[in-house]
Amino acid sequence: MFALIRHGAYSIYPDHLTPEGEGMVLALAERLAALQAWTRICASPRIRTQETAAIIGRVLSLPVELDESLLETASHDAWMPPHDLSEGTILVTHVPVIREIGNAWAKHFQVSAPPTVGVSEGLLIDPRASTIKKIS
Repeated sequence: MFALIRHGAYSIYPDHLTPEGEGMVLALAERLAALQAWTRICASPRIRTQETAAIIGRVLSLPVELDESLLETASHDAWMPPHDLSEGTILVTHVPVIREIGNAWAKHFQVSAPPTVGVSEGLLIDPRASTIKKIS
């Protein structure tokens, strides 16, 4: 299973998470920790995604890898099916990226499009079970 996580609530300028956003991300990180053993966190280089990933990384005791392919304007081919994402990968990114990757996996699984995610929410995608579930 891998996770697509949307960054926490943030201020437009200078793009940092708000205190409320930090709290929501911490709660999400604790839910992620209870689900399974995660092995890797990759995040878009935007400040809000880096801060979100850092909170999750602290809870899971994992380093954060900067990944420019998780920017909204990048090619997301590396994350599309039938790509064999390493088990336990968390991708911290933005709504358009989550929508694109989530819809591609839903089509691959021949299931309905996944729900839209809000701040500090995400999708859990399980290629073995061909399922997509929302986590909030």
